[in-house]
Amino acid sequence: MPVHYLYRSLPFEELACYYAAADVAWITPLRDGLNLVAKEFIAAQDAVGGAATLVLSEFAGAAVELQGALLTNPYDSKNLADVLFRALSLTDEQKKEHIRRLSRIVSSYDVHVWTQDILSMAERTTAPADDRAAGLTVRLG
Repeated sequence: MPVHYLYRSLPFEELACYYAAADVAWITPLRDGLNLVAKEFIAAQDAVGGAATLVLSEFAGAAVELQGALLTNPYDSKNLADVLFRALSLTDEQKKEHIRRLSRIVSSYDVHVWTQDILSMAERTTAPADDRAAGLTVRLG
C-alpha cells in the first residue's frame, strides 16, 4: 500500500518507526506549522542511515531553515503532484545526500542556538539608552 493515512495520535516510539521507514515525508500545512514533525523525520532518517525525501509546504516556518527540502504549494494540486513525483524519482544516493544535508542543518540549529538567536533579537529590538533619552522608544507588544 503506497500511502498509509492514520487519523490518530501515536506513541512517540511508534511514530519514530514510521519516520524511519518512510520513503517520503509529505508535510504540507496551509500555514506555519508542523516544523517539529519535519525535523523529527530528518532525525529519524539520519539515525538509521535512511534514503528518504522531505517534501515541505513553502508556508511551513521550517521551509526557510531547511534549505534543500523539496518545497511545494499545498494550494496547487499540480505542484503537489509534481513535487511528490520528483521526490519519489530521486535515486537512493540522492535521497541519502538529501537527508545528510538536512540533518546537518537540524543538528547545528539546536535549542541552545535557537534560544541565543531569540535573545539576540530581543536585545536588538530594545532601543539604546541614548535613543530613549531623545524621546525615541521601541514598544514591544
